[in-house]
Amino acid sequence: MTNGDRTKGAPPRGQMTAILRIYRNSCGRWTGRLQFGGTELCLLGAYDTPEGVERAFGKLGLHPDCVEVEAS
Repeated sequence: MTNGDRTKGAPPRGQMTAILRIYRNSCGRWTGRLQFGGTELCLLGAYDTPEGVERAFGKLGLHPDCVEVEAS
């Protein structure tokens, strides 16, 4: 990760984990990609804040092991 990125949670060693990667899209809005073992499972976008992306995934019942937020 680059300087300024932040990560919540830490993936357990040796286990496949669900990782939510949050970043700004080309329109400047926040988007999240949920990946499991390198496979993309879900993509949600166009939120005002990274927290909005996290809430949207939570409302769907998706709770990643780790959240990575790209520096803005």
